[in-house]
Amino acid sequence: MSLNNKEVMEALLAGKVLVDTYNKNLKLRLNNSTLEILDAIKGWQTWIDDNITLLDWKLEPETININGHEVPRPLDKINKGEDYYLIDLNSAKLYKHGIWKDLYYLTEFLRRGLVHSTRNNCIKHAEALLSFTQEGR
Repeated sequence: MSLNNKEVMEALLAGKVLVDTYNKNLKLRLNNSTLEILDAIKGWQTWIDDNITLLDWKLEPETININGHEVPRPLDKINKGEDYYLIDLNSAKLYKHGIWKDLYYLTEFLRRGLVHSTRNNCIKHAEALLSFTQEGR
């Protein structure tokens, strides 16, 4: 989901990196009051474009490193009624899906960093956890 202009400016001023909605290799940041765009070959470059548009940008997903694997950061909060994916290493599919309820055992999983908002993020996280015991097999 793209950010609106106000959200883009707030994110840039807060030091966040933005990613183009259609091209994940195109990134934008504010560095000491200079708008910069990431060029995959040259690195960060000053954006020199009179026709700048702040449409179609979203926040770069935050990641954590698990055993050398960059995985999406798990949720730290979720609203009642929202879809969630819980890491389940006992399941062949590596996750359980549900609709969030404020139950004690679910909030413990959330507190422990085992809940994601998407299936793919949850699977990546589970695979990174399994990498501790799967390497070399």
